[in-house]
Amino acid sequence: MVTDTINVTINQLPVSVLVSDTASCFPVNLDAFIGSNYLYFWQNGLNASELLIDESGQYIVLIEDVNTGCAVSDTVDVVIYPKLQVELGDDINCSPCNFNISAGTGFNNYLWSTGATSNSINVTSPGLYSVVVTDQNGCTARDSIMISTATEIYPNPITDHLVINFADGTQILKVEIYDESGKAISYAYEVTGNDWIISTVHFAKGVYFIKVTTNAFEKFYRVVKI
Repeated sequence: MVTDTINVTINQLPVSVLVSDTASCFPVNLDAFIGSNYLYFWQNGLNASELLIDESGQYIVLIEDVNTGCAVSDTVDVVIYPKLQVELGDDINCSPCNFNISAGTGFNNYLWSTGATSNSINVTSPGLYSVVVTDQNGCTARDSIMISTATEIYPNPITDHLVINFADGTQILKVEIYDESGKAISYAYEVTGNDWIISTVHFAKGVYFIKVTTNAFEKFYRVVKI
């Protein structure tokens, strides 16, 4: 009788660490990394441990141990919700300001910078207004709109004087004038009613930037001295 001995080694299969099926409002990073001595093969041909997903679908990875040749595959279903968007429209100049801003319909929740939770708000004063909307999937989107009072800066081009006027009586706190190089320019002025009248007699010809600071906002204007 002849006997023989065979040694059999049972190698352990790789253990996948992929996340379970997932849904997200943003691209998802699938990370299959379990060690540097493994090879990673995705069904799209990428040979890397990580895969950035921006489309819904089923994704499969094959993980192979380079030492034993043992391999395991794993599958994950990913849902990427459509990108949520909200539009408040273009910035507005008004005088007086009294109108409605709407974030539209079709969202589950609304939160305005004013604290309001309706789909629209009534605006009666200048400022920056923003809204965050949330849909049924928990995805969010944000937009903002700047409401400024109608401002008169005239004439433009300027010659010997410049007038700044806020028709709604917004209080001017400070006016700064800069030339094209950014150098601050000194000036003389007088206030008559709602008008700031600035003497520009000594200004050299060229482009100037006027920074107006009020009790409600700051804004830059561009004027030309001829």
